[in-house]
Amino acid sequence: MMISTVTSRHMAGAWFHGANPHLDDQIPIVLLRDQPLESIQVRLMAAVRSFASRAE
Repeated sequence: MMISTVTSRHMAGAWFHGANPHLDDQIPIVLLRDQPLESIQVRLMAAVRSFASRAE
């Protein structure tokens, strides 16, 4: 929701499927698939906040 409120739906989808420098170039959707949420939640939210703050 945080991403989709500051950018297009297409860009929000691209964010989830692209390598992210705030996540050591890992792909958010892969992290969500492969890791327990508790282990990635803080890093993932920091990456989301960073992206959302630049998109505004």
